[in-house]
Amino acid sequence: TINSVKSFPNPTEGSISLELNFDEAQKYEVSIVDMKGIEQMAYNEYSTIGRNMIVWNGRDMANSKVASGTYFAIIKVGNNVQTLRFVIQ
Repeated sequence: TINSVKSFPNPTEGSISLELNFDEAQKYEVSIVDMKGIEQMAYNEYSTIGRNMIVWNGRDMANSKVASGTYFAIIKVGNNVQTLRFVIQ
């Protein structure tokens, strides 16, 4: 399971860091979606115990810079889902 999730800086002008803390090594997924629910980036990773970092560069899957606005990081670990809201200026 996830012990804690943080995003920083928020708001940001570009890249945002997601810090995920796990109590065991496991597979997890992170989707970055815009307000319309369109997926901008996806990560499928395996965690280590403790602190794990993902840095999203503010670009979509075609490597184009995304527009300013509100975005969500949807983190899935097994049946557990957590959502973080952040703003790109």
